[in-house]
Order: sequence, then C-alpha cells, then structure tokens
Amino acid sequence: MTGRATLGRSLWKVAFLATFAGLGAWMGTLIGSGWGSTGLSSFVNAAIALSLSILILVVLTVTALLVGWKRSDRFAAMRPMILAGGLFLGAIGAGWAIARAFAPPLPVVLEGRGLISLELAGLDGYSVQADALAACRSEASSEAVAAIQADSAGLVGAGSVIAMVFMPQGAGAAVEVQVWVRPAGEGQPAEVGWSGFAETVDGESGALRGQVAFSELVLHPDVSGVQPVGWPTNLAGTLRWSCAGWSR
Repeated sequence: MTGRATLGRSLWKVAFLATFAGLGAWMGTLIGSGWGSTGLSSFVNAAIALSLSILILVVLTVTALLVGWKRSDRFAAMRPMILAGGLFLGAIGAGWAIARAFAPPLPVVLEGRGLISLELAGLDGYSVQADALAACRSEASSEAVAAIQADSAGLVGAGSVIAMVFMPQGAGAAVEVQVWVRPAGEGQPAEVGWSGFAETVDGESGALRGQVAFSELVLHPDVSGVQPVGWPTNLAGTLRWSCAGWSR
C-alpha cells in the first residue's frame, strides 16, 4: 500500500506540473501571436492571456506562502507551488518564442515626398500652386502608391486648397480624387470639400507619377446634411502627381 500511495502521489505531482506547463505554453502562444498584431481579436486574446497569467502566478505565490506558513520544513511544503510557477513561466516564454518565430510579418507602409499640380475649373478665385509639396503613402507591404496628399495645392482667397488622390489596387479599381478648401484661420467657415472618381488615368495604377482628369467632383453636404451656400456643386479639372521614392 505504501508503494502504491507513493506512486499515486508522484503521478499527481507530475500531472499537476504538466498542467501548469501546458497552460503556460498556451498562454505564451496567445501572447506571442496577438501582441503587436493589427487584428483586434488577436490583441484582445493576448491581453486576456497576459492578465490570466499574472493572476495565476499571484495565486501560486499566495498558495505557497499559506501552505508553508506554519510548516517546520517550509521549502518542502512550498516546493510543488514553486516548481509549478517556474514551469509556468518557462512555458510562457517558450510559447511566446515559438509564436513569434512563426508569426507572419506585420504589414509595412512606406512614406515619401512628392509633388502635386491641381488645375480646377469652376472654382472662382482659385489660383494653382504648381508643383506643391505632397506626401506619398504606399500600399501595405508594397511599393505601389496608395495615396498622395498636398496640403497647399492652391489658394482660394486666403484659404488653402487640399488635394488628395487615392489609388486602390485591383482590377477595375477607380481612382478617387478629393479637393478641400481650408479656411485661413479660426472663426472662418468650416472646410468645404468635393470628391469623386477620375474619368481618365494617365499612368499605371500605383505608379510613382501620373495624371488624372475628372469632371464631376461632387460638393459634400455639411454636418446637418445641407449643401454649403456659395460654392459650386461640381468641380472639373486635372491633377498631376509625382513621388520621388520611399523613405525606409
């Protein structure tokens, strides 16, 4: 009976320690695969796993202190909890390392400088600023141009004109153009904007330079859904862009 009891206690300890090792490896995998991820569910899972891991370590520590509080041989009484905590931490580290080793690389978006020239018809008082400085942004994990924006492509009175081009990738994807008039200072009317799609595109989609023509950029309503007064309902024109390259 004594041998069976000893074997039973040994098996119980092995199962106890194996449980915490497996739990730690699972928690580490969740933390490693979700931390820094762009997916919301993965990030939430990682945060929950981290919180539960801290809670488990706290419970093991408190339990070890309570078990060994009035024992003559404290270390012997606390040893199973100490071993479980050590295995749990080590398994978390191993699970995290394995998850990070096999995790797909995060998408990288490149940025660079460029130039925009915006010619408009139908906007009274507009004066073009040729080759206005612009910011270029690439598609994720690609060198194809996704968007270009110039914050001062021209002037309307004292207000500046913002020009933006969006070039989604894919067969048949339409190039979107947006034009905004930003007031000169505080106390002026809110920004007024137009948007629409280019009818003709001179250049390949995602190219570092090109030109688009448009004839029906539609005026945006204000926050109350009313069309701003005193502005044309449609704009036409051409927009040329060039990006110098990417800053890595």
